[in-house]
Amino acid sequence: MRRKKTPQETFYQGVNTLPPSFLQSNTKRTLSESFSEESFNKRNRVEGPVKDLEECFFTSMRGRVEELVKQTKTQDKTSELKNKLLNVKILPAAIITNAAQLAKCDRKVMRSHMEHRPGLKNVEEWKKFVSQNFDKIAEAAVGSVVKDTAKVYSSSTPTNKQPYEEMRTCTVQINSLFRSDLLPIVKTFVCTRLQDSMVTSTDYTLCFSALVNMMISELKTSEFFFDNNDIKIKKVPGFNLAKLLPFVTTNEPKQTIQPMDKDLIASKRFETDSKCLFTSQHLQVVYSYFFGARGAKEENLNAHPVQNSLFCSFKESGLDKQSFYLEKASSSAMSMALEMYLVNFENMWDGKKIINKLLDKVILVLLRHHLARNRESKRISTTTTRNPPGKKDIRNHARYVCRAEDKKLKKLVQRKEKASGLEGEKWATKINSAKQRLANLRHTFKKNISQMLNDRKEASVEHKLVVQDLNITEEQQDFLEEEGTLDDDVPERRLNQLKSVIKHLVFSNDTPVYLEDIKHQSPEATTTEQSVCLLICNTLMKFLPPKKQYHVIAYQMYFCIFANDVLKYARYTKFTRALCPSTSFSSLSALHLDSIALYQLLTQNIDQEKSEEPSSHTNQQEKKGYSRMILYGYNRDELIGSQDKARQNKDATFNAVFDIGEIQKACKSYGLSFAHRMTCLPGMKTVRLLGSKIKTHGTVKEETKQSYEARILRNPSIIQEGRKTKDVLFSELQSLTEEVKMLESVRKRELDLLKDSNFQRKIKECKSNWGTTDDKDQLYQTIEKYKESRYKSYLMVNKIRNELAEKRQQLYFRQMAIRFKSKLHNVKDVPHDSRSPIEKCGKGVTKAEDRTVVNPGDFNYAGTDNGLVNMTTSIPMSLQRMKFHLKLFNYYTALSKVSNEDSIGLNLSKEEESFLHLPSVTNTKASDVDVGCGYFRQRKYLERRKKYTDEGKKVQLIENSLREMESAPVTSIDMAIGNFRAKYDQRRSLRDFYNSPKIINQKRHVEIQQHRYRHHLCRRERLELKHSENKSSSKKPLILFIGDRGTDSGSRIKGFRKYGGKWKQKIHGEAVNVCIINECKTSQTCIFCFSPLTNPRIPGKKEGSYKVNKGTFLCINPRCITAKNRCASKPRDALSALAIGLVGLSSVMFGAAPPPFYNVSRINAEHYTKITSDFCTRRDDLAATL
Repeated sequence: MRRKKTPQETFYQGVNTLPPSFLQSNTKRTLSESFSEESFNKRNRVEGPVKDLEECFFTSMRGRVEELVKQTKTQDKTSELKNKLLNVKILPAAIITNAAQLAKCDRKVMRSHMEHRPGLKNVEEWKKFVSQNFDKIAEAAVGSVVKDTAKVYSSSTPTNKQPYEEMRTCTVQINSLFRSDLLPIVKTFVCTRLQDSMVTSTDYTLCFSALVNMMISELKTSEFFFDNNDIKIKKVPGFNLAKLLPFVTTNEPKQTIQPMDKDLIASKRFETDSKCLFTSQHLQVVYSYFFGARGAKEENLNAHPVQNSLFCSFKESGLDKQSFYLEKASSSAMSMALEMYLVNFENMWDGKKIINKLLDKVILVLLRHHLARNRESKRISTTTTRNPPGKKDIRNHARYVCRAEDKKLKKLVQRKEKASGLEGEKWATKINSAKQRLANLRHTFKKNISQMLNDRKEASVEHKLVVQDLNITEEQQDFLEEEGTLDDDVPERRLNQLKSVIKHLVFSNDTPVYLEDIKHQSPEATTTEQSVCLLICNTLMKFLPPKKQYHVIAYQMYFCIFANDVLKYARYTKFTRALCPSTSFSSLSALHLDSIALYQLLTQNIDQEKSEEPSSHTNQQEKKGYSRMILYGYNRDELIGSQDKARQNKDATFNAVFDIGEIQKACKSYGLSFAHRMTCLPGMKTVRLLGSKIKTHGTVKEETKQSYEARILRNPSIIQEGRKTKDVLFSELQSLTEEVKMLESVRKRELDLLKDSNFQRKIKECKSNWGTTDDKDQLYQTIEKYKESRYKSYLMVNKIRNELAEKRQQLYFRQMAIRFKSKLHNVKDVPHDSRSPIEKCGKGVTKAEDRTVVNPGDFNYAGTDNGLVNMTTSIPMSLQRMKFHLKLFNYYTALSKVSNEDSIGLNLSKEEESFLHLPSVTNTKASDVDVGCGYFRQRKYLERRKKYTDEGKKVQLIENSLREMESAPVTSIDMAIGNFRAKYDQRRSLRDFYNSPKIINQKRHVEIQQHRYRHHLCRRERLELKHSENKSSSKKPLILFIGDRGTDSGSRIKGFRKYGGKWKQKIHGEAVNVCIINECKTSQTCIFCFSPLTNPRIPGKKEGSYKVNKGTFLCINPRCITAKNRCASKPRDALSALAIGLVGLSSVMFGAAPPPFYNVSRINAEHYTKITSDFCTRRDDLAATL
């Protein structure tokens, strides 16, 4: 929930009229001076008449009651609210604050006056006011609500809600933001305060994160129970995972968290407090208990018995407040760190992403282990018998180096033979030195290779011992074979269907699932599938939270702990998810500053005598006694002396140290408006300024993603199927299931036939006999016959795949219609969304099917494909090329209906013949971003420093020991405390290494350079795309079509480094129109003859083996125009990018993509030819006119 914006009293007017701040000496008052009568009267002195303050107090109470009454909807809730307000023990929140704002005075002044005035106490005054005025206020509020409701329903236009502002950050060097008239002493004081607060807040975050992890470990090994109506916690063995996965043998622990007792959840007292676990209220109580100056109040702990039981368990394990001692722990630094940790924790669990992802993975893994044991056993054996990790093989490197040196030696010998006299002696000297160098290299490589092979032998012996322990035993393998289920593995597609069935049964039932429920949801399921689904459903329902409490983090935590343990036990560790924000002992956390945090840091007194070890950043002036700053407001006589004043004068608070004009100028250069929040990065070199994005003309906002159920209920096909009766749907479902099974068997038979025919090998053999045979015409006919047979086999397979996809989609529509039958009954037909035209000055990122082009000749076009080796591949697309491909589509559509190819002619002009070759592409590699942003330089510097310096070697040993410590499972709180203390003691050594001046400067360079380089990269790409296809039309605006796949960051495939994400399309969207395209079949269909593509095969080293060239696409259609012109092979990424551009341009021009690029045919070829014929004719008339 967003905070209400505080009205500002003063603003920056463009001229810096604020006087410079100064430092105040650390003078301490005596006890008599602190409590003298003069100081007491001064503290409680009130300016202005007392009557005005009391009137503002009563006005604030009335406003608070009206606000609470408006939130109630029924008469019963209104009466409950009155009783609740009459039974409060303290004055409700926000009354004093609102009264102070009305009186235009400080909050402390208002509170001091109301607490020390004669008469009733504030709480008694509140109760008296509620008893006398509540009924009148309620009647007036209900009448106003009725009138407002009538106005809303009578008006034809709906009320417009104010949308949230889009927030962005920009990076600036901190030295450029300091005020020019700031004294060096003050500047050093500010930097020292910020650096010390950054270190303290990082230490606090480490301690607090360790506490949250310990609470999760405690829940894993314990269970709540009632003891004489008191809630307590006790140690329990845990749920045995071997019952759920009896076929798995691993070294991971078999015990996991026990499911929460249903009787406990039914208890209102337990449910009320357990919902608060891992919320901001619970984490703030943890902060008070372990880090607060006074600790948590006893009343607060007694009011939360579940949380109190956890604290008691910690105390029994020896974990108390003294376990986390922080040096120089200022309250402002700890409060900022706590706020950021709470924000990160809430964002992490927002939207139920973690539990939903883990639920999908757990169901899929359990289904694989029960219904596809052959595949799982092969996967486990492959991962365990893989070669052990060791040093990189240097034999190829040694061979290449020695070969290069040998070539140099041969060149020197040739030059000596040509030379004579003194020139020959010079070359002889060079030859001798080259021979000596080659001999030394061979000796060094020989020594290193022998050492490497010895190390590998030792590692392989140890690895074999590990493999023997992890492999499935012979007895279990015999048991699996006796079961008779290892012979037929269920396909992965069927497992995904069963996963959908299990999820629906788990969420739609509050009671245990029975076989009849599974048969009702999946009539085609076999007996084995039904029993496995029954086991998984009933097990998951023990841990999953009820539907009403599914959003509660505490209940989600129970299932997520269980899911992580299941995935580790099943050897799917890569699917596990972190349950709390991760922290690093080697790096410093960024320091987040708003107006209040900056005020607290600069004006808070720090007693230097309490710190055992003075900070290395503390300067001489602070040691002499400077401890706080005095901040002025824009009114010269007014000081900023409280948090409320800092909140009401944000510009003045920041302007006390920083130049607010430079801040606004820096934000404006990025198109932002300063939002009074900055983040200081480690090293105090750079800061990130937070700002709201300034809206510009023509910017299109990206639509929010709908939920799965909402998309189902808006699908016209599912709505149409939902009008049928259940009996009809079940009969159609059964018949479609049989057809799908039949088509799957036919597809498998055709694929086996294609594999056995091996046309590629036969064609290669015929070509190898070309030079030895005399009858070349006969051999040519044989080759063409093999190519024709290969193409027909591919067409048959492709036809069966299309039919299978169409039947599966119809099957899916029937299944969803049965599942959402009750909700589809009231859904009306969804109207088709109107497409908005693309403006020449427009910009933004939208979907292509939602946009249209009125005048296609006013734009340039390009397509972009996201890849793996090449991060993006972009290629220009022109209207002439679009017309050429439409002509080819019409030709091959007509040719598919005629057996004789000569009956239909295809005449190409010289311009059209040039379109057979792809235009020049613009590639963006991950290595370009890696080097351009400075990541490569920083990474290599760290690697060299760890490898060759004594400090780096020491840090590497520390990290190896910590990594081994993390790999061991935590079984108790004592073990968790020991691990934390071992890591915490090494934090200084790690920070000194990773935050050295050289590394800090590199981080500053990366932070500033990455924004600059990425924008430069995108701008250069747009310019190349404009100028490459047609230089005369370079001034036209660009429309960029980008595929919707492959935008992830990082890669598990062959270790490719990816800097993916959606940052490129967002940067392009700031300058041009970007349309997102569905990539369906863009990398599987030839854009010339619209036939299926394949990858060419290269003969391997062994006889009969071959390698697939995945970087190239080959069209095997003998009728294809590219095959006839001997250019059938095309680059993979470039062809896919051009197909994306073709589909995108067709979508915005005609409202539909070509039929071959749909997963299931939504439009036939005749209709597509009809809607594109006008464009083709118009282009012909235009060419004739020109």
